[in-house]
Amino acid sequence: MGDICDGFLSSGLKPDSVISVSDWADANRILSQTASSEPGRFRKSRTPYLKDIMDALSPSSSYEKVVFMKGSQIGGTEAGNNWVGYMIDQAPGPMLVVQPTVEMGKRWSKGRLAPLIEDTLCLRDKVKDPRSRDSGNTVQSKEFPGGIVVITGANSAVGLRSMPVRYLFLDEVDAYRLTQILKVIL
Repeated sequence: MGDICDGFLSSGLKPDSVISVSDWADANRILSQTASSEPGRFRKSRTPYLKDIMDALSPSSSYEKVVFMKGSQIGGTEAGNNWVGYMIDQAPGPMLVVQPTVEMGKRWSKGRLAPLIEDTLCLRDKVKDPRSRDSGNTVQSKEFPGGIVVITGANSAVGLRSMPVRYLFLDEVDAYRLTQILKVIL
């Protein structure tokens, strides 16, 4: 019993990684054929304007909040996806991902998060196969050592309640209704 507790305790005391989100993505991230118009290895050089944004999301950054106002289809969600993958791999903790609706959250989970986990080797063994019994891997919840990603919609009061989070990823905020935004922020 002592060895198990010692291992658990020491993993909780491990400092966060010093590698940046953009460097992690370059080293580890594989874009799937189903979730990307350019499948293959992620290259920050392809979207250099996202590098500083991703790096501001790194635990070593002094920023506590990053707001990214952008045009559509320029890679913003992909930068967020890289951050999610990085946190699962390098700085685990509880994370809440909020899409405009629960249905969009499920679609993001199936279409973007599942391929991210499956195609990124360092994540595949950390998040168990959803087909295994009691895996902790459902459409709206992905458990991994040291953390969990919960996916919900801004339209779900229940999904936004009673979950302590270390990381919060609000995606497609322009599609939230004003009352939803106030619930998420407050």
